[in-house]
Amino acid sequence: MGDEEFLVALSNFQHANGLNITGVLDEETMMIMTQLRCGVPDLTPPTTAFPYLTTFSPRMVRKRRFSEPPLVHRLTERAENAEYIANGWGLAFPRRTITWRLVREWPSSRNQFMTSNEVWFTVKLAFRMWSEILPRNFLEDNVSPVSQVDVLIGFGINQHNRCPVSFGQGPLIQEYAHAWALPKAEIHFNDEQPFVPSSASYPISLLKVAIHEIGHTLGLSHNDNRLSIMNPYYKPFQGSKNMDELSTSDRNSIKAIYGECEIPFDVAFDWLRQERSPDGVFRWKYNTYFFRRQWYWLYENSNKRPRYGDPKPTAYHWSGVMQLNDPHRKIDGIVHVREWNSPLGPIYFFKGDVFIEYDSRLARAMTSDSNGNRYPRPIRDLFPGVPYPIDTVFYKSDERILYFFKNHLVYRFHWTTKRLASIATIAATFPGWGGASPLPSNIDAAYYSYTEQAYFFYKGHYFWKMAGNAERLANPRMWIPLNAVGPRRRISSNWKDICDVGETELLM
Repeated sequence: MGDEEFLVALSNFQHANGLNITGVLDEETMMIMTQLRCGVPDLTPPTTAFPYLTTFSPRMVRKRRFSEPPLVHRLTERAENAEYIANGWGLAFPRRTITWRLVREWPSSRNQFMTSNEVWFTVKLAFRMWSEILPRNFLEDNVSPVSQVDVLIGFGINQHNRCPVSFGQGPLIQEYAHAWALPKAEIHFNDEQPFVPSSASYPISLLKVAIHEIGHTLGLSHNDNRLSIMNPYYKPFQGSKNMDELSTSDRNSIKAIYGECEIPFDVAFDWLRQERSPDGVFRWKYNTYFFRRQWYWLYENSNKRPRYGDPKPTAYHWSGVMQLNDPHRKIDGIVHVREWNSPLGPIYFFKGDVFIEYDSRLARAMTSDSNGNRYPRPIRDLFPGVPYPIDTVFYKSDERILYFFKNHLVYRFHWTTKRLASIATIAATFPGWGGASPLPSNIDAAYYSYTEQAYFFYKGHYFWKMAGNAERLANPRMWIPLNAVGPRRRISSNWKDICDVGETELLM
């Protein structure tokens, strides 16, 4: 490398790392260069293996004489065909399921801090964390030919497995890993680094590094935001947090490539209950939950995203409501029957032809009601005239009416008299306003949001909002019918990052 090339490279390095662009290898620049970091360049990779490699060529690889593990064929192919390097950065991988494999031919015996099972679980967890925020699932594949696996992962030292990038050489002395983007992605961990499953100090968190490198395989480049998991330098802490997680910056970056998750729900529900606060006083609180099949998300309304680590299996966290092998396979509806001026009242879960009452104080399903009737009970016992299985249900406390939905009809059930009040079409009961169409048939879910003080309905990837006082005050000259709904909107425009994960990751 000539003096001019060195000056340009050094200036680019200083710019990418927020340093004063002096073109001089000063103390501050040297300190950054010796920090532990990812080996992927900070600038968008050009059509060579990495820009600082000037001596590598496929011909040099072929002169090496030792047995070829399965990975070699892909590395040689990558070196000879620069299209693999150029195509993956910033582009979405088209398939919904991305396969991965820990390549057993790579050495990993040098690590004294982790067992092979801990390595496997940590890598699997890192994939799971990405699947929680993007419309892709990840599947471990130890069966297909190695050439058909999307992401190959392994450990190496120095010049490892004919990789075009050597650990411990070049400008990045303290390199913990490097990666290539899909298609034909690879992640190489430096086996001389003291990895542990997860750590907020020393040694190095393999989970944090794996999340970072998987981000590269998905097409993300480095991010100079210090809170981002895609920042090139290893940080034990992200801001004030000592946990491994994906920041708002990371979420926005991956959505720019892959778009928003869009999935239908079976149930939406605000769980209002009493909980003991740190000062020992019981206070009322609520959380929003979305249920789909046999798992659920707790949605953090203040952060506009689900809780980290969701979805979770319903059977594990809603005691007595559903079993892992539950024949109903899903919850049809949840309703809290409470008066408008009181948070008290029973909570019912509906599944197939039965319903269960939930005890919020004990956080488990009740085995019997106050009269000794055993749960689960047939729906017809307490709600005569209501068909089953229902599509969904919600309660209007000002009317003391439960609205049960089934196909194109809505059944209005009077809670006080325990009698069916009326049966009508959904379109007639929930007309549109302001030019919007009526609520369609066969809706998936309905609920009252305490956060937005409004009723919402869901079907497929769309939702409708029932007009309330806010809409009537904003449109004083317009007649808005009772129960009228506005135009449909995409669920992902209001509830972010509610994503499916692969079923093999669900139980993690």
